[in-house]
Amino acid sequence: MHLRSDRGLRAERHQRVIAYSTCSQLGYMFFAAGVGAYGAAMFHLFTHAFFKALLFLGAGSVITAMHHEQDMRYYGRSERRSRSPSG
Repeated sequence: MHLRSDRGLRAERHQRVIAYSTCSQLGYMFFAAGVGAYGAAMFHLFTHAFFKALLFLGAGSVITAMHHEQDMRYYGRSERRSRSPSG
């Protein structure tokens, strides 16, 4: 279950980090279904899908704001590049 989430720690692109975290969550969903908690498994599936979609939308916004740079190693000191709403 945690093998894919560990790979997410070493990933360099937003999409891979988000996708590897999904793999570990699928293990929890199958475990819940395996012990007979079908309602909990389905609830976890739908809430995970909804929030994962929001994460992918947010990752797309960050990639666009960083001028289509997808390697997170180059995101350091990005606060200088972002526009502040206060000025």
